Amino acid sequence: MFPSITIKEHYAFNPSDSKIEILHEAINLNHKLVRQPFMSSDLIVNLNFDFMAFWHDIKLGKITTLKRKKIEILIKRSLKHFDNIQDWCREVVWWGNKRGAYLYPNEKNTIEIQLAGHY
Repeated sequence: MFPSITIKEHYAFNPSDSKIEILHEAINLNHKLVRQPFMSSDLIVNLNFDFMAFWHDIKLGKITTLKRKKIEILIKRSLKHFDNIQDWCREVVWWGNKRGAYLYPNEKNTIEIQLAGHY
């Protein structure tokens, strides 16, 4: 039997970060990651939290924290797109749940903050 533990107890969140802000960004990112028909151009999403590192650590079984960090996610919609509903339904809806094909591939790029007057 699994121990009774909540996400709040296992994964730490910075109390100064607004839970609403975290939730809003997470939902927005997930919405943009789901493959959709008629979307063929790549998309850059700017975030205030490093969800990708957080999720990666969770998948590895690490106890981790969600860090406030400005990052860019490049969502690669151009690699495979669907120009009609039938292809999208077949590949994403019907078969996609078995292969994880419902998410676009993506890359994380760290944004280096540049301060004016500093070189």
